[in-house]
Amino acid sequence: AGIITLACSALALCQALCATSKTLCSPEEEVLHFAVVPSAYDGQEYDFEYVGCDRCGKNLSRNHFFACVELRQGMKGYELCANCVPQLEQPGHTILEYKKGYCTGQVDLS
Repeated sequence: AGIITLACSALALCQALCATSKTLCSPEEEVLHFAVVPSAYDGQEYDFEYVGCDRCGKNLSRNHFFACVELRQGMKGYELCANCVPQLEQPGHTILEYKKGYCTGQVDLS
């Protein structure tokens, strides 16, 4: 009886951990507070594998992120999450939106 109780407790704990993991690790819905318009870069693949916000440090997925063309340094891109795009404060810089690793438009902060 003790082994069955222990096994049931372990199973319940495992199920709780799996449910918590799905909640914590699921991608949060991004709300954009700016427009994205067509760009000359549309359809071009992003050059780099790792994607992380260079402003706040958030790990990003290649499924959706932003990158500043002018702040790219050699073999390192300058990536941003949606929350940090309006905070970049670099007038005239080109910030591109990428989805699944391909450019889908340019940020318009006006």
